Amino acid sequence: MAEGYSELASERVSAANGIEYAYRDTGGGSEGGVPLVLLQHFRGNLDNWDPALIDALASTRRVITFHNAGVGGSAGTTPDTIEQMARDAIAFIAAMDACLAGRSHARDADRSDQRKLCTR
Repeated sequence: MAEGYSELASERVSAANGIEYAYRDTGGGSEGGVPLVLLQHFRGNLDNWDPALIDALASTRRVITFHNAGVGGSAGTTPDTIEQMARDAIAFIAAMDACLAGRSHARDADRSDQRKLCTR
């Protein structure tokens, strides 16, 4: 990793929903695997992340942070609902050609539902 997270310039990407998102992309190593996309709290921005945490994560993998719609350097309107915030995040992840993976645990630890959204 050439420079630390706090020294990175923000980049931009346009998504299919017409929003231009501001983001930072760091790490990667030689594996080139699926990037880790970090979601920020409502109205959180790129500078809310602890640079030491991002640098530690990026020492072994690619890490992407971003401003969601209507926040910081991203265009669009700040969402009114968690659902819209999620849709905007998915549009960003698709524009970055990344994957979103999640796990939902049922009441029993034995049963879980794994879901993955990939655009590639």
